[in-house]
Amino acid sequence: MNEKKRIVIVGASAAGLRCACRLRRLQPDWSITVVEANEVFSYGACGLPYVLSGDIDELAALRRTVYGVERDDEYFTAVKGIEVLAPWRATAVDTGARTLHIEGPEGERELEWDELVIAAGASPRRLPDLPDDPRVHNFHVWDDVKPLKIGLMQGEIDHVAVVGAGLVGCELAEAFRSLWGAEVTLIEAAATPLPEILDPELGAVVRRHMEKNGVRVLTGSAVAEISADDEGVSVAVGSERIRADAVVTAVGVVPQVDLAKSAGAALGPTRAIRVDERLATSVPHVWAVGDCVEVGHVVTGGPAYLPLGSLANRQGRVLANILAGRNDAFGPVAGATAVKVFDLNVATVGCTAARLAGDGLGVRSVWISTEDRAHYWPEAQLILLTMVYDPATRRVLGVQGVGEEGEVAKRIDVAAQLVLRGATIDEFARVE
Repeated sequence: MNEKKRIVIVGASAAGLRCACRLRRLQPDWSITVVEANEVFSYGACGLPYVLSGDIDELAALRRTVYGVERDDEYFTAVKGIEVLAPWRATAVDTGARTLHIEGPEGERELEWDELVIAAGASPRRLPDLPDDPRVHNFHVWDDVKPLKIGLMQGEIDHVAVVGAGLVGCELAEAFRSLWGAEVTLIEAAATPLPEILDPELGAVVRRHMEKNGVRVLTGSAVAEISADDEGVSVAVGSERIRADAVVTAVGVVPQVDLAKSAGAALGPTRAIRVDERLATSVPHVWAVGDCVEVGHVVTGGPAYLPLGSLANRQGRVLANILAGRNDAFGPVAGATAVKVFDLNVATVGCTAARLAGDGLGVRSVWISTEDRAHYWPEAQLILLTMVYDPATRRVLGVQGVGEEGEVAKRIDVAAQLVLRGATIDEFARVE
């Protein structure tokens, strides 16, 4: 493929920049432009809670390379050969003329493209009727860290109510409690924490561990109202009203699909952008990657919305290969995930029994407790593992693990490859 092309990528996200940098290596003569709405980009967003917890010394560290170089627009121009326009916002697409309308500091521009890549990412899900008050926070991007850290450092925040016990909510609860010693109330509508990745049996282990570390965990009731007055903010949950100095909502994200819709691209059942295995949308020459797209799930056989950095990075690389003319595809995924909650390691892959039962599938699960290494070794730790399987076919549909300082991620790394292959219990038993 020798024809020079103009590639425009919307979103300097993990997927967008991975695609741009990989494509530059494969096609050094092509024009590659990335349009980004935010002034600060290309940082490890998954590390944001760990800036609050003190595990990462400063916010700027999330934006540096391993050699200490800041990944700003000058870095991408000089080192990667990529033009990044930031802060510029993409507002409209003309697929007939193949132009992208953008607005930024210098007014308005039209960018011509041969191939358009949408890597717009996701936005935090907002609870309805949230008060417009600086003590009520979302936690999703770079700018969300500083107000909370200042409030904690100045002693203005002694009690934090965290709404949502998913990955980010649990990480935030640890951050507020472990470093700052704040009183923390964690609120979750489901029966146990981490309901998207853990069945209740292991979710209860997470709950007990958080309570042991001083976090109050309220589960089983949705938030009815969040309000603010001169004395603070409050959260109504069930029959209780919790008073706090700050409220942080961490109730998931929604894909940013406005630009894709303006281009005429179809959305899938998850309301994310529908793409095929080549990451092409329903509109010719328009592609999409990252947290704005839905993926195929190897367990359910249907679409899923899994906004994970690991998948976004791989999608960016795969799409670069495809645009450069290589034979590649992004197939169904199993959704391997890992998180640390205080000293408790959590890792999962596939689907929970609760999720599959909700889909009407007759699955079973079994769990064991074992050591993470030889029992006589001084550092051996107890871990709990759950396997979800189809009793008719013996196919393994999911594996979950938790362990206090125990090594569970290694087990899930192996299990992920087997779940992707559709392996049975018997095949699991033969793994070396």
